[in-house]
Amino acid sequence: MRISFFRKKKSSVFIKLFLILLISGFLINFFVGIFFKNFFASSARQAFQRNIDKYFAYIIKDIGYPPDYHRAGDLAKELLLDIHIRGPKVKWSSHGDFPKINKVKLHRHKHDIHIGWRHGKFMLYYKKNKYKYIFISNFHRYFQGKEEAVFVLIAALSIILFGVYFAIRWILRPIKWLSEGVNQVSQGNLNHKIRIKRKDELGRLAYSFNSMTDQINTMIQAQRQLLLDVSHELRSPLTRMRVGLELMDNSKTKKGIHEDLIQMEQMISEILESERLGNNYGNLRIEDADLVGVIKEVVQIYENSEPGISLMEAPKNLLMKFDKERIKIVLKNILENALKYSKTSNKNIEVSCNNSDKQVVITIVDYGEGVPEKDLPLLFEPFYRVDASRSKETGGYGLGLHLSKKIMQAHAGDISIKSVQGEGSKVTITFPIK
Repeated sequence: MRISFFRKKKSSVFIKLFLILLISGFLINFFVGIFFKNFFASSARQAFQRNIDKYFAYIIKDIGYPPDYHRAGDLAKELLLDIHIRGPKVKWSSHGDFPKINKVKLHRHKHDIHIGWRHGKFMLYYKKNKYKYIFISNFHRYFQGKEEAVFVLIAALSIILFGVYFAIRWILRPIKWLSEGVNQVSQGNLNHKIRIKRKDELGRLAYSFNSMTDQINTMIQAQRQLLLDVSHELRSPLTRMRVGLELMDNSKTKKGIHEDLIQMEQMISEILESERLGNNYGNLRIEDADLVGVIKEVVQIYENSEPGISLMEAPKNLLMKFDKERIKIVLKNILENALKYSKTSNKNIEVSCNNSDKQVVITIVDYGEGVPEKDLPLLFEPFYRVDASRSKETGGYGLGLHLSKKIMQAHAGDISIKSVQGEGSKVTITFPIK
């Protein structure tokens, strides 16, 4: 099985903004429509009712008395009205059946004129002598055969909405660039630059982001260089001290100094190794290797250490591309910490390796002292130790976990710790799989 690594993220901010714009437009039109309807309805109704009796009086006069039904039919077509006339021995309608007045809510307007609404249409009832006249607005006939106008309107609105969506995407494109930039910086790539193609506020924000990363990168590189230079310079006096130490008589003092020198050399080596890994991860020696074989090899080194180590479960083999020696460093650092803080436990440290289509996971569980919850977020910081006294009896110098984190990041993987004080800790080492 071959392993490679990847990461991917998505965002839906444009869709959210588009929905906000769409809902805002709907609400604005809705409330503006209600406002104008209520504001103008009363005035329009008063003006309409003021002239309605004269208007229909002219229509009735034009129809004649007794009614000329032929003329009434012509007026119905011309004025887009349904006209119904009922009188002695006659019941005539220009369209449909004669409506039942008792089922329509009408109110008295003037003299014998009653007005109201029937199925959303304006209706006027007028009684003169022995004849009853009913006029019903039927303007919807004017729109018959013009349904394609509705589809044209829908198409036009759809085009406008799509145009608004793509306009929002164009306006907010720098936010996507900033998101990509923040993601790159969070992964340690301070050389990433945002494309600056705009001169508005978002374009200036992108320019400021680039300036900020440049300054941070400059400061970090200066600190790294200082650390490297100091570490290199310390090696020469340490070498001279070791030579001078060999000339001393054997004593407890010599033994203590010798142990301190070994610890200082180890510290300097880990500092240099950590900084090399921070240099774009260019020093990995990637090769084909069996990860399970490497785990078994490291576990075997500590098989006689108290309280003991057990390999609980793992595939028979797991061929991957990784830096074999550096992964050994990670496993050794984790197991040494687990052994150091599990001396009072009577349970073995448990090591497992599992793989799926998405990732390979190594877990190391101990039942020792555990770590306080407040210290968990800081465990991978350089020179951080849970024991504030920094005694040699209770631990190293706080670089092991930091170096392990750097190595796993160099492999595009991750390492995390969960712990409960007094119950133990669980370390999870993850290799993503493509």
